[in-house]
Amino acid sequence: MTVIDDYLKSVDKPTRSALEKIRQVVKEVEPEAEEAMVYGVAGFKYKKRFFVGFSAHQNFLSLYPAATAIKVLENKLKKYDLSKGAIRFTVDNPIPEPLLREIVQIRLNEMVKKP
Repeated sequence: MTVIDDYLKSVDKPTRSALEKIRQVVKEVEPEAEEAMVYGVAGFKYKKRFFVGFSAHQNFLSLYPAATAIKVLENKLKKYDLSKGAIRFTVDNPIPEPLLREIVQIRLNEMVKKP
C-alpha cells in the first residue's frame, strides 16, 4: 500500500476512479515519479521535488500541476475553475485524458529544464 492507496480509500468510488485516472497518466508520462503526500495532498515527486498533486473536496476535485501548465493551456482549460496552481473539475466534468497528458508533460518539461 502506498500513501495514495490510503488516500483513495477515503473517497467514494466515482471520485476514486477520476483520481486513479490522474495517477495512471502521471505514471505513464513519467514512470520514475514517486507517490507521496505533497503539501497535504496526494501526489508525486520527481527527483525529490513536487511534480503533480491531486485532491478530492466535497463539491469538486483538484489537480495541482503548478502554474506553468495552467498558463500555457489556459485556452483549453476555460471550462474549468482555475487558480494560479490548481485546476478544479468534477467527476461529471473530468479533464479529458489527452489534455491531462498534455498538462503532465508540460509540467515534466518544466521540471527537466530546472536544475
